[in-house]
Amino acid sequence: SHRVRHAESGRRAGGEVFLATVSHVKSRSPGTQTGAAQLWHIHADGNLHDFSLGTDPGGYDASRVSPDGRLLALATTTGEVRVYDRGTGAVVCGPLRVKGGAWGLLFSPDASRLIATTSRGQVAVWSLPDGRRLSEPVELPTMIQPAEMSADGRFFATGSTDGFVRLWDAATGRPLRGMRHGAEINAVAFSPDGRLLASAGEDRLVRLWNVATRQPLGPPLTGHGGLGTVVAFSPDGKTLATGSDDET
Repeated sequence: SHRVRHAESGRRAGGEVFLATVSHVKSRSPGTQTGAAQLWHIHADGNLHDFSLGTDPGGYDASRVSPDGRLLALATTTGEVRVYDRGTGAVVCGPLRVKGGAWGLLFSPDASRLIATTSRGQVAVWSLPDGRRLSEPVELPTMIQPAEMSADGRFFATGSTDGFVRLWDAATGRPLRGMRHGAEINAVAFSPDGRLLASAGEDRLVRLWNVATRQPLGPPLTGHGGLGTVVAFSPDGKTLATGSDDET
């Protein structure tokens, strides 16, 4: 049996939906767990097609579908990232290597760049499909957990265990400025117009930030009784949805 660790969905014109899942095989024997990566293609007529993208002895940490739906990136727990053609399952690029598990994977809007953020504080940027590093990786003394790209592809944001939200230049992978949330951060999200950034942390608070000034926008949002785990803006940017491990 399999335990699904991460799922990443995408959609193409014509009603087609696809879902990438990465999982671990449950095993009672030490050293025999194997991670499996599967791509599920749901056609417009409702038919389902799936195929395996392979297995890895250490399992997988993350997956990400490119905005145009053509590519799928997978990261193993051993620090290898591969980019696949979503239609054929063929490897387009990789293995690309990072320090630690790549907990965050991001494509630029045109899928010409891939960014990885890791459990050992590394941020790396490659051009696609050649896999060329665009700059030397940045290394921070903290674990980087959530990562999200702005809609225009100019910036990406990360959250980390040191309680800082950081904005980065998406073209170079260089940090721009850190904003102190005050607790370990579990989720970040940009508004659709890129003007606002939301962060949710283990202090049970959700904070809103002005991206241009890097300043907090009003007092933090409260109401959850547990750790903040999910934040998402509505398509028009007028509503922010949040989730917590208190099941609210």
